[in-house]
Amino acid sequence: MKLTLFTQAAMAIPLITGALAIPTPDAPEAKRADCSMTVRYRTDWVEKGLDRYRMQLITNPRNDRHLGVYCDAFKAPVGFTINPQCFWGDAYYVDVSAARGPAGRRAVQDAHNKACSDFEVYTGCRTIREF
Repeated sequence: MKLTLFTQAAMAIPLITGALAIPTPDAPEAKRADCSMTVRYRTDWVEKGLDRYRMQLITNPRNDRHLGVYCDAFKAPVGFTINPQCFWGDAYYVDVSAARGPAGRRAVQDAHNKACSDFEVYTGCRTIREF
């Protein structure tokens, strides 16, 4: 393939400028490092033959957008949980149904562990897992 001198120069510009870029510290990263979210077990009950688990979400400092990020990460398909719901009551809660017994409890824990890990990647905040 023959390329003109102009074409070769145009293709080389991104390579040259990318190699010369000077990394700078990311200020928002440093700002996000002191935030956290606590995922706290509240209760469980039987509903329509399934165990229903409720977790409370607490952000520090308060950031309602982070609650939405966690909820979206939790609602992504992760396994054997059914009907996830995020809502405000006297606090912000996440409810989910699963099979009765230890297998269902483990499925809920796995779903929350994955959502916590995804939340940490998305926001840079740490999670405190109390479940």
